[in-house]
Amino acid sequence: MAPRLRVVALRRASPPGGAAKVRRSFPTGSPHRALDRGITLIDTANVYGRGAAEEVLGEALAGIGRDRYVLATKLYFPMSSTDRGLSREQILKQLDASLGRLRVSHIDLYQCHRYDADTPLEETMRASDAVRSGKVRYIGFSVWARNESSAAPRPRANQGRIALPAAGRSAILRKRPNF
Repeated sequence: MAPRLRVVALRRASPPGGAAKVRRSFPTGSPHRALDRGITLIDTANVYGRGAAEEVLGEALAGIGRDRYVLATKLYFPMSSTDRGLSREQILKQLDASLGRLRVSHIDLYQCHRYDADTPLEETMRASDAVRSGKVRYIGFSVWARNESSAAPRPRANQGRIALPAAGRSAILRKRPNF
């Protein structure tokens, strides 16, 4: 059984400079101390340090039972000159990369960091395949206007779960999902 979600989150953006600089600025014991203090939500994004924050976090979480924390990460911003946005192809590609860097088999909340005006919303939502595959438990929206997220089509039964934003914050922080 997954932990009860506390609203306090360990969020780790990162300075530019790659994994070495992130390692110097982020003590690997931080997740352990956070969990010991009852913080159960760990939130990051693939773009922080161009993947370095996820990599360092994955190292720090190694050996911690996956049922002790709720893991959230985000995607949208450029990871390279050709890798950005919320197309189905990018979502699935960036998801696999995030899973590898984080060293986990699934992400509890996979969030679209920003709205992608260049990709039809229906295409973005077709990436709910990630939920059916077991790689993601919930799909969410990070910094989207209410009208952008409310336009998202609701998944049919067994197609996925969506956490909608409330007042600009990830909805998962406002609701108690049944993980």
